[in-house]
Amino acid sequence: MRLSLPLLLVVGLLALPVTSPAQAQRPESDLGVGVQIGNPVGVTLRTDQAYRSPIEGLVAWDLAGGALFASGHLILFEQPLPLEDGAPAYLFIGPGAYLSAGDDHFDLGASGRAGLSYFIAPLELFVQVSPRFNVLPDTDVGLGGGLGARYYF
Repeated sequence: MRLSLPLLLVVGLLALPVTSPAQAQRPESDLGVGVQIGNPVGVTLRTDQAYRSPIEGLVAWDLAGGALFASGHLILFEQPLPLEDGAPAYLFIGPGAYLSAGDDHFDLGASGRAGLSYFIAPLELFVQVSPRFNVLPDTDVGLGGGLGARYYF
């Protein structure tokens, strides 16, 4: 199971030159709300505004740190992937920031997000990984991510 995400990302990157934007379409709605299961576990929101990069947010509970967790990411790169059934699937990447607050700590840092999403109207199913670079109160690195679903209104 650990090799599944890296394998999908490699296949997705190799397929970039042969994909066409006409093969996959975003949902008509621009607001998706859902859940993510992984680390952290919580509620996710995504807005897709015409002619702008999508924005993703997450308010969650960090299982590893036992803390309230919030993050936001700007999806700067989104590439459709070719699937035989023509269903809309995307590879996405973007920068962001996060904060984590627990009983004995407060962390703030920069993060990234990379993953795959698959659309079955009006649902989006996704898997993502989020590398983190903690800046305050001290420097550290970490990794988060998970599986999730969003419903588009």
